[in-house]
Amino acid sequence: MILSEMLSYHFMTRALIVGILVSLCASLLGVSLVGDGVDSVFLWKGPAFGRVIRLAGLAHSRFVDFAVDGAGVAAIGFWSDTENKFQTQDRFSWLYVRNFRRAGFYSERNGFDGASDSEPTFESCLFEKCGSGIFFESFNDYDFSVRGCTFRDNKKAGIECLHGCFYASA
Repeated sequence: MILSEMLSYHFMTRALIVGILVSLCASLLGVSLVGDGVDSVFLWKGPAFGRVIRLAGLAHSRFVDFAVDGAGVAAIGFWSDTENKFQTQDRFSWLYVRNFRRAGFYSERNGFDGASDSEPTFESCLFEKCGSGIFFESFNDYDFSVRGCTFRDNKKAGIECLHGCFYASA
């Protein structure tokens, strides 16, 4: 599924069964996906090591109050693919991200470091049973802000930062 226009979507559905990548592209500015608590779920039913939600150069977007569940099969919940555009000031609030083999949120190292993630904010999120809760690896991934998040039963790390910088507070 490719969404290419401005989008604000409030879903109250119990579960959105996802078997292919949901891609939100750089032409979107200010995307808002708002759920209705942990019963609003993107539930992965696709192939092993899949990626659920692709963020391709978004800016000023909000993801609020829903769950993303990899069912122990998918590799990545939120995939920040910044090959096309610098991604900035996205906010992730009250999310329940669980059961991902690699990471709940993954900002991938791109082919050139001119496009990365800056100033994403994670507020009151729960990352559970992932390889790492939040993982970013580019030199230009900077000012990741993690506030009031819980990291539970992740195999590798709560926050895995190979390069870049982050701030974490209770």
